[in-house]
Amino acid sequence: MENAVDRLLSAIMPGYKILQENRDFTFSARIAVAKAMQLIPTRILNCADLIRSIRNEFVHDLSTNELDKLAPSTLQSMRDQVKQFNPYDAKGETRELFEKLVSFTAVALCAYKIQVSRLNDFIRSPKFMNYLKEHVEEAA
Repeated sequence: MENAVDRLLSAIMPGYKILQENRDFTFSARIAVAKAMQLIPTRILNCADLIRSIRNEFVHDLSTNELDKLAPSTLQSMRDQVKQFNPYDAKGETRELFEKLVSFTAVALCAYKIQVSRLNDFIRSPKFMNYLKEHVEEAA
């Protein structure tokens, strides 16, 4: 998931690798930057953030060793997020829900990364730059 968010951000920011290499630039901060840029629907990044949160529960609380032991609010959030992708998939075991959440989110991030990359190519193209220059000069 972290790699998918990194690929999304690097598709629009030519210098993203500098940020990515900074150890203080956490996964949470990466998601926040993606949300702030408003390039893709927030609900997809909310799913990535939920996955990050679930991962952190396992990493920071050793008593959490099964998905079913997550906080009821986390389990409900997972169910709600899956329901947004497909209302018929929000049923089933916790493990299945988590797999669906990860799958849906990964596919969505990948699909939007392609579109963001196209946007980046367009806004950096000489044709667009000339168009922008002409309109800025007209406005001045």
